Amino acid sequence: MLIRLGAAALYACAIALSILVPEYLGRDLQRFSIACTAAVSMLLGVLPAEMDPVLGLYPIFFVMALQWCAFKGCGKYVSSTIFSTNNYRQTTQGVTRYCITKRREELEQAKFFGLTLCSFHLGVTLSYPAHLRLGVRSAWLCLPLLAAAGALARRRHGAERAAA
Repeated sequence: MLIRLGAAALYACAIALSILVPEYLGRDLQRFSIACTAAVSMLLGVLPAEMDPVLGLYPIFFVMALQWCAFKGCGKYVSSTIFSTNNYRQTTQGVTRYCITKRREELEQAKFFGLTLCSFHLGVTLSYPAHLRLGVRSAWLCLPLLAAAGALARRRHGAERAAA
């Protein structure tokens, strides 16, 4: 029981940190989240496979909360990258509304959330055979993707600074 409460407390601390990092450290939260996720990916690859599964998930709980706060959506859409239920609802609503109204914005919504769902489930699908083959070290396969995300975030941050 206490181990699960610890997980919830860690999740809450990461949410609080998502406010403190930009406010007091002046850091870009998206870049901070990507860096933390890279650090966690490296850590996960060296954790003992036999450890308590909930304790092994602690680092993931931490970065999930950071990601959820840092990457709230894209453009006019609020979308979670860590849960699929709302994205599924938004996709279904967009398709249904498009079938009724034929408005392009409804189709755009369905595509956005549908592609978010596809990306989420593609990651899940690819991680399973990677884990079977590499075990906990499969977490390291995230690092090239995180490097690319970091480069994109750095470019965006630079463009925003230049525009200001």
